[in-house]
Amino acid sequence: MLTALQGQAPAAEESRREGSTLLLRCPYAAQQSQQLKGWGRLTGGQWEVLLETTPPQNSSTTQSTMGRVSVRDNSTSRLVTVVVTNLQAEDSGSYCCTLRSPLPSSRPLPLKIISLNVFKEVHRWELDTVSVQCKYRAVEDRATPKVWCRRGPRGCQPWLRTEPSWAESRALEGRALIQDDPQGGIVTVTMRNLQAQDAGTYWCALHRAWQPARIMELRLYVSKRTKHCRAKEAEQLSVQCLYNPSEHRPVSKAWCRKAAGEPCSLLLSTEVEAPGRLRTSQRGRVAIQDDSLQGIVTVTVSSLQAQDSGVYWCALREQDGLLRMAEVVLSVPGGNRGGESSCGKPEDVAQVGSPGRVERARDESKDLNYATLTFGAQPSPEGALYCNLEPGQAHRGPRAEDVQYAIIGLQQLPASGKG
Repeated sequence: MLTALQGQAPAAEESRREGSTLLLRCPYAAQQSQQLKGWGRLTGGQWEVLLETTPPQNSSTTQSTMGRVSVRDNSTSRLVTVVVTNLQAEDSGSYCCTLRSPLPSSRPLPLKIISLNVFKEVHRWELDTVSVQCKYRAVEDRATPKVWCRRGPRGCQPWLRTEPSWAESRALEGRALIQDDPQGGIVTVTMRNLQAQDAGTYWCALHRAWQPARIMELRLYVSKRTKHCRAKEAEQLSVQCLYNPSEHRPVSKAWCRKAAGEPCSLLLSTEVEAPGRLRTSQRGRVAIQDDSLQGIVTVTVSSLQAQDSGVYWCALREQDGLLRMAEVVLSVPGGNRGGESSCGKPEDVAQVGSPGRVERARDESKDLNYATLTFGAQPSPEGALYCNLEPGQAHRGPRAEDVQYAIIGLQQLPASGKG
């Protein structure tokens, strides 16, 4: 360790989201007022001054700015203020406010040391793909194994490693890939077919002495869609789930029932080898149809019964198991006293335990899942049916020009009427 670091308190970690701003205040003693103030980074075991103020003149305040960095020295309040804007993941590292004598041959000394962690924050829907690139020092760390690990109570547990001989089990077997470009000094990690339980904090890291040394941190939020449906006994439920046909056309689609603490129990699935655009399968009161051209899975449950109440999934059926496309919470009260049948608007629900605050993820029309109810019973003449004509607008802002609906009035035919 450098002599300049001896006697310093352990560096405090400052975590910032990529694109945000770092503001750091470094107080100093009165006898240090005439020294030059700067901002330095620890590189190769030595402090490299990135920006420094000019010698103080008549004014009590001096300031220097270069690119995204600004250093301001107020000798009256004896305070150095450093501002770094538009932070990037590669800005992560050890930094300090520096002091240096105005003499040309003087060396900078650290005034206040911080460990800066600039993390990426990514929001995705279930079944989406996330791909991140992590830059490292190509010369020094070219031969060091790289890992992708997930933060937890026991530290960062590796899931993927660049060395093919590494054979530890990992939770995303078959859905994640790590690639290392030693010449460019870039590690690329791709996670596909995301599920809500994949939400968490991840590191690209160097695997030194069997301990991950962070290169870059990713905070991943994965939202699922949950729809609440209420129907009466003897009615028919029709649920439609959308998917990206370019990615999931050849995958079998499934309908399963989820009990608390248990895997989703398969009820019905389509056959991948079935010819044509529409792949249909039926078992008892349940039918499933996959429109592989449009990317629409339709599940129909007829003659609903009270025991059909529960939680269901539209899912992809892959070798590793079922991957949720959408969740449907169905309520079928006994008898016909359950009130009006309805399916609520889909809700975007983030995985419980996601890192930090949870925000609504971005909307993509290809990921929209929704459900409709069709009724076997004759509607009353006074009844009105409403429909949204453009499902792709479901999660946009509440602009009046985007809301389109129809009111359909039904008239009862006379008993003797024909045609």
